[in-house]
Amino acid sequence: MRQRFLLLALASSIALSGCASNSGYVEPTRAETARVLDVHQVASNGSWVPGAAIGGVAGVLTGSGHSTESKLYRGAGGALIGAAINKVLTTGNLHTSLVLENTRGEIIQVDHDATDLRPGDCVVINTRYDGKVSIQRTSPTQCSF
Repeated sequence: MRQRFLLLALASSIALSGCASNSGYVEPTRAETARVLDVHQVASNGSWVPGAAIGGVAGVLTGSGHSTESKLYRGAGGALIGAAINKVLTTGNLHTSLVLENTRGEIIQVDHDATDLRPGDCVVINTRYDGKVSIQRTSPTQCSF
């Protein structure tokens, strides 16, 4: 019985070791060339979530030594206050929105932090499988479509 258990444990650990992440793995990307059609600044609507999370945790932590009910009320109050503060601080922040045309003629709108791009610039759009996008200027000869 003990040998079976050890064999099962060994087999399980070998099987699970295949699930471990490889720190040298680079996530594949899709690259495409596009031309910048328009660049404009857009004000954000703000966000509630980060402030609610931080405020909720802070509220619970201030209730150490108090009852569970008190911690619950403190957490809920902290979440509401944190959410309201975060919404006020993030509403109206400007970010850059790019309108691009790729080689297939598709129009793409991307929010990006690249403020040095101008209409007519040729760029390469790298899209990772997790949806993150990076945009880099490239040679104008790449946009001969």
